[in-house]
Amino acid sequence: MITPYINIILYITGGLTAAMIFQFLLPKLMLEKVNEVKITSPAGMFYARHWGLTVFSVGALLVYAGYQPIYREPIILAATIEKVGLILLLMADFKKPYTKKLKLAMYFDMVCVTLYILYLLKV
Repeated sequence: MITPYINIILYITGGLTAAMIFQFLLPKLMLEKVNEVKITSPAGMFYARHWGLTVFSVGALLVYAGYQPIYREPIILAATIEKVGLILLLMADFKKPYTKKLKLAMYFDMVCVTLYILYLLKV
């Protein structure tokens, strides 16, 4: 069911995930304007930038997996683990003010995880 569409699924979900490159390049703008979070310490900014780069890397790998079927399953598995981790973190702090703007990302990741698991299970 999912297999014939996996390329386009990976291009779209990978591209949207890779958009986190903007948090690496423009961390202050992304955090304050998009997420409504202020980070005042250099260490906090370092971790925010690193997170943006890490998520961008996962997205880029998903796009790559759309072109390279031989690497598809391990890349999708790794992305699923990362996305499940974020979902669990956000669900644990669902009512905290700093997660307010990340709820859309959580719902997006839930859709991604569902599609990826269906693909991995060959459904």
